[in-house]
Amino acid sequence: MKTAPARLFALVVPPPTPKVRHQVGMPKSLRPDDDPVMFPPARVLLIDEEVDGVFLLRYSAHAEFSGDTWHQDVAEAKEQAAFEFPPAPHWEPVPSDAGTTEEFVQLILTADEGGPRH
Repeated sequence: MKTAPARLFALVVPPPTPKVRHQVGMPKSLRPDDDPVMFPPARVLLIDEEVDGVFLLRYSAHAEFSGDTWHQDVAEAKEQAAFEFPPAPHWEPVPSDAGTTEEFVQLILTADEGGPRH
């Protein structure tokens, strides 16, 4: 019996000195005239399992997209999140009636009273 794809979320506190910096745009070494733009620090993480892999999505405290990474499985995505946001985030399932990703992120941020769930 096949299980439903995983959809998980966690609230995190960005470390003072991030281990990883996510940006949009090509690196200066490949396009010297371009200026890559740094994404804002993440506050909400989502793991979204798809047929072709697992995405670790990041959103800022203002619900702005903050980058994503592709992983082979949920365990690998959780390892990446633990590396970026020690201690390892506390993951909770996304409710099945959560709506779109953007709606859910906004709902979580609205409900958040300033502290991560650990």
